[in-house]
Amino acid sequence: MSRDDDELMREINRQVEQAVDIKPALVDLKELSITLAGSFQGATAEEIEELLKDAWRERRLNWVA
Repeated sequence: MSRDDDELMREINRQVEQAVDIKPALVDLKELSITLAGSFQGATAEEIEELLKDAWRERRLNWVA
């Protein structure tokens, strides 16, 4: 993993922790992935969305389908 990949995963984990803390009804992961893609040039919004979905599934959180 590159440094940028490590930073992206830290940010995804931070987002998951926030979601766990506030327990929102639904999160729009597509919108979040587009936002994160603007900060992490090494991954596409689609790749980031898949990483977010994996992280959300792991924590049994819900998102907008």
